[in-house]
Amino acid sequence: MEYLDLAELPALVRDAMVVCRELGERYLWVDRYCIVQDDEADRAAQISAMADIYSAAGLVLVSSGVEGAGMPGISRDRSLPQTSEVIGGTWQVDVQRSHLFDGMKAPWNTRGWTYQEALLNRRKLFFTDSQVYYECGLRITHEENLSYSSFDPAMHDKTKYIGATTSLTYDDLSHGNERFTRGVKGYAREPPWRAYVRHLGRYRWRKLSHLSDLLDAFSGISVALFGKDGVYWGLPLEKIDQGLLWTPATNFLGSRKEFVGDGGSFPSWTWASSPVDVPSFDEVSFSYTLCTWFRPVEVDGEQKLVMISATGDGDPEKHVSSFLGTLGGLKDKWGDHFDLWSGMFETTREHDAPYAAAAARMFDTIPRDSSLRDGMLITRAQVAKLHIEVTAGDSRGIASSHLRYTIRNDQGDDVGRHVYDQNGRLTAALKSKSAFDFIALSVGRGNFYGGPSLQRVDALPEMAVDVDDDGKKTTGPPVNVMIVEREEGCCRRVGLGMVYLRAWMALDAVFETVMLV
Repeated sequence: MEYLDLAELPALVRDAMVVCRELGERYLWVDRYCIVQDDEADRAAQISAMADIYSAAGLVLVSSGVEGAGMPGISRDRSLPQTSEVIGGTWQVDVQRSHLFDGMKAPWNTRGWTYQEALLNRRKLFFTDSQVYYECGLRITHEENLSYSSFDPAMHDKTKYIGATTSLTYDDLSHGNERFTRGVKGYAREPPWRAYVRHLGRYRWRKLSHLSDLLDAFSGISVALFGKDGVYWGLPLEKIDQGLLWTPATNFLGSRKEFVGDGGSFPSWTWASSPVDVPSFDEVSFSYTLCTWFRPVEVDGEQKLVMISATGDGDPEKHVSSFLGTLGGLKDKWGDHFDLWSGMFETTREHDAPYAAAAARMFDTIPRDSSLRDGMLITRAQVAKLHIEVTAGDSRGIASSHLRYTIRNDQGDDVGRHVYDQNGRLTAALKSKSAFDFIALSVGRGNFYGGPSLQRVDALPEMAVDVDDDGKKTTGPPVNVMIVEREEGCCRRVGLGMVYLRAWMALDAVFETVMLV
């Protein structure tokens, strides 16, 4: 494309050009024109730079108008102008309604792509059917100053707006007082992982036209939090262990309805593979990882394995030493099974070994006929065959989100619960079989079965019960497990579950190299 015909541009784009000219701005970024849509290399490069583009922009222009229409007050009249008339010799002026209503109804405020646009840029100019608003990180300036006195700074202080997420881009959904224009973090020292989880849930409640955009439309936020090389298929590398524990949210106003399909273009282990769900990381607890993860990268035309730095503040083996040092109590209780813990890190526990050597040892465990590719996650983990029983609902006639499952061993004993289906895949598979491979991912926190109430503990299976330091019965920690199906030597996630720690140790689980796709 050598040039743009101004007459053929959408009214909204033409109006944005008018505003830029009036403001003295020389440049305008419009995604549909600045990203070459039919050039995959250019598109990938531009999308990877979204965090920089939006953060560096001087201003974001927002129109609350309907799709296909121009900006209110620019190319078309406002539908809700401020009216006035003389009554009894006195000018009577109509007081404008709350700006919150204008912001909430704007299509811009419901699109998935515009979430990172709102979040990463600190200044926005809103054109609504009633007036124009300017918003920055500290205040809002209103064109109409009867409702919001221009002489009273407190009326423009965003901290004075009760419950406002960011007033005009109001997207609270009862999730607190976050403000878009305060930046990607809600507060200066907010941990990146916490900010990531918070934003991901809100982002997934917005609308996207194309399933293929699920990761791209969130990439700017991911890059802003973890850097350009810090995210792998939507999951932060430094939190890969927690990231793999995503489940469908049970308290986020239901599922997304715009997509039909199984997200097959994405690896099964990432949240993007379940496009109908809003992902949550609150359902499954995490204490310690049981895996060291590797991913393939291409070096000089050959696929190599690289160890993922996770759970250890940038030190790939920090979590290993910390984990093994914490297991003294577990060893005292289950000494006969302590080989489970030492075996988890058999490829990386030599602390003086270079990380490259650890990757080479892992590479040697991969079958020679296997083809490494982008999107794989590889580890050495314990795997056991267990059975899943539907204990509430009917897998043939009820939504999978309403089913209740029990995990059983070959003898039929209750060894785990809290199974989370993935986009209906587990429910579909249960129609033809009950046995699945379970991969031990991590150890969760204790008391996740409903608290230490003695009545509740007594009602649990023996394998779920532990004894605390005071000799009282309590619930033991779970092993977080991924439920998978085999496919050409690789594993695809179909669900997530929790197995009682004592029950897992009693299983005939075996170590094997696992390749997730």
